[in-house]
Amino acid sequence: MLGSVGALTPAVGHGAGIGCPPSLCRAISPDGAWRALVIDPTRTVLAPKRVSVIRGAGAVIRVSALLGAGEGQTTITTTSAPGPALLLDMGTDVGGRVLVRVLSSTAPLRLAYSERLQYMTGHGDTQMGSLGTDDDPDGRFDVIAPSPIPHTFVSPGIRGGERWIRVSLDAPGTATIQFVRVRYDGYPPSATAYAGHFLSNDPLINRTWYASVYTEHLDSIKAPPANCVLVDGAKRDRLVWLGDLAIEGLTAFYSSPGEVRVLRDSLAMFACQQEPSGFLPEASLVQVVCPALDPTAPGSRIPPNPLVDIVPIGSYTPWWIVGLYEYYLYTGDTRFVRAELPAVPRALAWMKSRERAGLYDASLPNELNWHPFDAAAGIDAHTNSVYYQALRDAAILERLVGHDSGVAARFDARARAVRAALLGRLWDPAAGALRGNATDPRSNHTQDANVYAVIAGALTGARADAALRYVRRHLYTRRGPVNGQFKHDPFMSYYISPYISSWELWARFQEGQGAAAMDLDRRLFGYMARADPGTMWEKMSVSGRPQAYTPSPVSAKLPGRTIPMDPGSTSLAHGWSTGPASALPAFVLGIRPAAPGFARWVIAPQTSGLRWAEGQVPSPHGMLVSRWIRGRRYFRLTIVTPRDSTGTVVLPRLARAGLAFVDGRLIRSLRSAVPATRIRVSTGAISFDGVRGTHTFLWLDA
Repeated sequence: MLGSVGALTPAVGHGAGIGCPPSLCRAISPDGAWRALVIDPTRTVLAPKRVSVIRGAGAVIRVSALLGAGEGQTTITTTSAPGPALLLDMGTDVGGRVLVRVLSSTAPLRLAYSERLQYMTGHGDTQMGSLGTDDDPDGRFDVIAPSPIPHTFVSPGIRGGERWIRVSLDAPGTATIQFVRVRYDGYPPSATAYAGHFLSNDPLINRTWYASVYTEHLDSIKAPPANCVLVDGAKRDRLVWLGDLAIEGLTAFYSSPGEVRVLRDSLAMFACQQEPSGFLPEASLVQVVCPALDPTAPGSRIPPNPLVDIVPIGSYTPWWIVGLYEYYLYTGDTRFVRAELPAVPRALAWMKSRERAGLYDASLPNELNWHPFDAAAGIDAHTNSVYYQALRDAAILERLVGHDSGVAARFDARARAVRAALLGRLWDPAAGALRGNATDPRSNHTQDANVYAVIAGALTGARADAALRYVRRHLYTRRGPVNGQFKHDPFMSYYISPYISSWELWARFQEGQGAAAMDLDRRLFGYMARADPGTMWEKMSVSGRPQAYTPSPVSAKLPGRTIPMDPGSTSLAHGWSTGPASALPAFVLGIRPAAPGFARWVIAPQTSGLRWAEGQVPSPHGMLVSRWIRGRRYFRLTIVTPRDSTGTVVLPRLARAGLAFVDGRLIRSLRSAVPATRIRVSTGAISFDGVRGTHTFLWLDA
């Protein structure tokens, strides 16, 4: 183990005796500047950052009083419609219950909520309701009845996802207000919640990390009676969705240990709703509390999930397995995974029952997929890549947690068969890319088909390179990659998906394409981080605006409701779009688990065009720290790791010849033929195995 320099064999012969330059061999000190980048509020009750007046028939007196400590008085007077309105800017997207201290009023006082100023109306940012299942009423505004008596209004439900609050009167009259506040309901505020952090020389890249983490914190809500769960977005349906949890889980692992418990509870609420067939609901109401029942007996353990028959998404069943495996890999929580493990073979049995020609075939009535409300019927490449990944992950879980090598071997064999069928059916050698869906007559080569196939390992080597090259050449726009080639394809709408692009970040880093990953981060995630409201969006149009969902017959199955279609209904704080939060520390800092619970780890930074980066990642054993600087002729890395775990450190070689130092001592001259213990050399890197503790590594060009 690299517990001390003496554990390695210093170089001899050519290069021996060369001293390490003092300025380069010192440990890199931590930079606390990251704290200033944290977006999370520093307190629970939030006041507006700015206030302005929308002119109308009437007057507003003492506007700035709403910015103070709540001791002033602001008076709105309306003489006729339309009257004046106050526009409150919370500074960034927030969520929680709205508090209004009304000293007196002679007309109804209306509060409307919007994530983006562009979509603010008297009804909020959508006239079709927020569809929040934990919201009351189901809308984006509140009306406070007139009263001559001072009182504090508290919104009856969480008003999730609002940067902007519009205050006005519904009729001629006067209202005097002492304060308007939001009682923040997300993950605990302030930088103290950040066990992980990230910082680099690129301010925009930094901003994407903190905007992504805050987006997830905003989507972590306390739901009655006792749940704290990860919902898809801070507004609108506010459900827990399986397809979102894999990205949301990675965000939690790399930033906030408290979020890991939220993820665990979110995963658990699906296993207890598994149907006897093995099907896992694609979404769950936040109010679900799973009873402590035998996990080997699925079905009928809580009231039936009302969402299953409305929007069935069969492809989300394997996502639960992927999410469970990720949880195990990053936490090592064997006890929880063992309790949930019986749901895995049942889920895969259901998937197998839906196979045609060796691949999952979407054939449920009204079946949707991750991109509603496009056609989902047929054999879909993205779905089957996730299916392949789920089979591989299930094999590992059965082998390490279930200790059943026979079941694991069968899952591995099925995975190989699914991969072979996927490549045989949907790989297009002429294009060098996967087609999105076998039923689609246009043979659309979609982004989702190709990037997740790379992550899952369904595409490797030359095929992986070709697929990512195809996406770059044919699907990229100024703001990022579109979903597919065609503007009018019923199988894939034409817009930019930050969700799939989150996976593309991982795919490009995974294939060593750090510069391309950073370009994607800047052009798409950087654009969202700088735009109103400063968080990560659900969908984006090619022009760079929020993208609405397309009309759907599913609306007819929702009594009294309509699926929102206007752009203002689009969630602008969406957990499935938080890819930078995990991809940057995993690959730019280079910190990834090599065994469950980080019992073994790897620190292999990809410089990706940056000059320096630093940060840390929480693990069950303690913090893993990576700080590096790249100079014209050197690469310097300081690591801090737990004493009770070990790992591998990989330095990028900047030239074919050079010197490697650890803690100031020359370890090897790569121009020398003398071998060194516990060191591996490849064309582009030099690796140190069995490392633990705190060390500084230096690669110096000859």
